[in-house]
Amino acid sequence: MIDQPSEDAIRILIVEDSATQLAYLRFLLEEGGYSVVAATNGEEGLAAARDSQIALVISDIVMPRMSGHELCRALRADPGLQHLPVILLTSLTDPRDVILGLESGANNFICKPYDDQALLARVENVLANQELRKESSSAEGIDIVFAGTEYLVTADRRQILD
Repeated sequence: MIDQPSEDAIRILIVEDSATQLAYLRFLLEEGGYSVVAATNGEEGLAAARDSQIALVISDIVMPRMSGHELCRALRADPGLQHLPVILLTSLTDPRDVILGLESGANNFICKPYDDQALLARVENVLANQELRKESSSAEGIDIVFAGTEYLVTADRRQILD
């Protein structure tokens, strides 16, 4: 039996430019009892985050108009949205992509293809730790050098463990 989202269901914003991926992720989350708001690029996603009462953002990285990294940075720069958890969902697998995700302020990074139950468990974990993240946000960062490029990672310990 599929759980239908209730009126007070947790709202998740999906930002994905692939119609197929968006439809499947929407189905998976709604089957899990979540309510879904959808956007097809980072600009639309940022507007939807500002206009909707959402609890979590799941975003692709490689998209037209505004990438997932740029969306994440924009959310972190907005005082009303800076504590909103972000999961970056992508087919990129280079370790630099993970570092860039952390550098942009993402809370989590999931590679495609993903296991449905593992993704739902990750969503539940990020949502469960949301209040703790609000209380222990870190404005400081750490400079790291990877493959000859320097990155500033501002992720706190809880974000890295997520």
